[in-house]
Amino acid sequence: MEMVALVDCNAFFCSCERVFKPHLREKPVVVLSSNDGCLIALSAEAKALGLKMAVPFFKVKHLIDKHKVHVFSTNYMLYAHMSRRVMATLEALVPALEVYSIDEAFLDFSHVPENERTKEARRIQQMVLQHTGIPVSIGVAPTKTLAKVANKLAKTHPQWNGVLDLSRSHDIERFLPFVWCEDVWGIGRASAPKLSKYGIRTAADLAGADPFLIKKLMGIVGTRLVNELKGEQAFSLEVAPPPAKSIICSRSFGRPLSQKEEVKRALLYHVVRGGAKLRRKKRQARHLTIYLRGNRYAQKEAYVSRTAAVQLPLATHYTPTLLAAADHLFEKVWQEGALYAKAGVMLTDLTPEAAHPTTLFDLRPHQKEKALMTALDALNERYGRGTLGFASQLQKENLWRPKEALKSPNYLTRWDELLTVR
Repeated sequence: MEMVALVDCNAFFCSCERVFKPHLREKPVVVLSSNDGCLIALSAEAKALGLKMAVPFFKVKHLIDKHKVHVFSTNYMLYAHMSRRVMATLEALVPALEVYSIDEAFLDFSHVPENERTKEARRIQQMVLQHTGIPVSIGVAPTKTLAKVANKLAKTHPQWNGVLDLSRSHDIERFLPFVWCEDVWGIGRASAPKLSKYGIRTAADLAGADPFLIKKLMGIVGTRLVNELKGEQAFSLEVAPPPAKSIICSRSFGRPLSQKEEVKRALLYHVVRGGAKLRRKKRQARHLTIYLRGNRYAQKEAYVSRTAAVQLPLATHYTPTLLAAADHLFEKVWQEGALYAKAGVMLTDLTPEAAHPTTLFDLRPHQKEKALMTALDALNERYGRGTLGFASQLQKENLWRPKEALKSPNYLTRWDELLTVR
């Protein structure tokens, strides 16, 4: 019988911070979004104080100060490296897995006997904690959707200590009435009100609903989701992740910018990041789009939004080619006197790296380009992002960079930020 286990890291960003600051365990911790804008990760202790996801930081700062909540700026590099450690540990413990997100993975549990599933899940839970310091919750079930349900129950009800097995039909029937529709994977708050009009409020209601009604309201995906709640597998384990269809790199500025050179360097920084992401995913882009945005809420009538795109002659992941194209587009979108709050680049029409197209007039030394980019990426991977870059990135001050006043050190990627033990 096919069986799936969902491993979900508990308050992942907060847990990453606690690995290197053990004194923060059992204390309230929150992590802020880019530019220190909103709360995007909260420990259980922070949630107990009434703090919520996506709330602007300035609105709850008084509460944070009052309860001495520990606050951190987002450190994506640290979190990405910790995620790789978690996934590597899981990969060594099961026959196959699907990395679903930075803090979640579906595991193939088909090889585990029925009476051993909870015990094996606890073993994996302990191994991940021992190897990485990250606490996880695990839900076991015949389908991905039910595994998500089991995981949520395991995480929110202390009596199960982070592990719940819903592999038996009588357990599924027992627990589904206690799960709201909006908490079911793939439903969310958008579809829940529509279902509620027809008396479908819980996962049990959803599993027992008229199939024709579900198809009318939610389409074929909704039908598959309901089948999964009944224990019929509709979404198989994707051991090999699907190829990326697009790559977007953008970030809000630390403060509004009006100087052409500052905005341009910020944009080109994202182009460089996009090129590195393409190579990491072994993809090439044929289409490049850039955009500049103001602050819709602060500027109102003076708000500006400018976009330009170009079809490249050949698909590429060679950063100098992307930089040249973006530089040309920038002159088209730049508006003198405007105040900008964000810049970004989008790479689309992606093709596999191996399928490198050529034309009769395409005489560029592709092997030399590839070798140069490989060396660049290897140095930045080994010594930290920005170790080696392009002249377009150089400037005395990165005034456009987002606020990261409360960012923790990059303990795993920079020699000068290694953890000091006394």
